[in-house]
Amino acid sequence: MSETRNVIIAILVVNLLAFSGIIYETGYFEDGDLDTSTIVTAKIIIQFKNLGDNDTKIFDEITTSEATPYGILIAASENSYSVTASTHSVYGLYINSIDGWGDCNECQNEDGYFWIYSVNNESGDLAANRKVINDNDIIEWIYTSEY
Repeated sequence: MSETRNVIIAILVVNLLAFSGIIYETGYFEDGDLDTSTIVTAKIIIQFKNLGDNDTKIFDEITTSEATPYGILIAASENSYSVTASTHSVYGLYINSIDGWGDCNECQNEDGYFWIYSVNNESGDLAANRKVINDNDIIEWIYTSEY
């Protein structure tokens, strides 16, 4: 009787693991496609902590059709500054540089500094192209060594 019970438990465990693997591979619990195509107008502040207050850029009303911190950053950059980004395998979109500051081949950089964003003074909790923003939000990008 004990052997039969152990065999049944083993079969249940193997089937549970197989079922879990199938669910994981199909992405059943993932958010799926995120719709960021809403038109929003927001304020964007770009602050260089390493340079003091002298190099803060403020754009009061930027409109974009990609309602994310990344979308507003790109919309504000037209004719004002350059942006380079890459995709990190774990964290998603990563901003390499803004206005020539950051981690890129021809950029000025400082060891330990990186770009982070906040929305309405709340630190970004998702990749910058996955966080949905709303009209009148205040998006702040900071080049900092603090997290």
